[in-house]
Amino acid sequence: MIHKDFVQSGSRHVARITFTLPACVWTDTVNLVGDFNNWHHSSHPFRRERDGQWSLTIDLEAGPAYQFCYLLDGKEWTSEQQADAFVRDSYGRSSFVVLTEFGAEAPRAAA
Repeated sequence: MIHKDFVQSGSRHVARITFTLPACVWTDTVNLVGDFNNWHHSSHPFRRERDGQWSLTIDLEAGPAYQFCYLLDGKEWTSEQQADAFVRDSYGRSSFVVLTEFGAEAPRAAA
């Protein structure tokens, strides 16, 4: 799940993005990997919450669209069904997109 808040930080507009994976994801580590961290595999680790969910909140410059993936245990990539978009690079690898424009909302799952 992706939750977005837009805040003012000094003179900057910031998109505060919370990424959450459900407790049923069986793994020891989850990392957020994307173009905002040069695809570094361990610079943005998730935290396991008391309810078992995995979560991470980061601040990104508002405006751009950012590509990202989730990396489980340093070796398995997993998807985000509520991403704003899905893209493939020139090598055929897939990643997901989060939009950070003011008012941009991630799609909600059907009830």
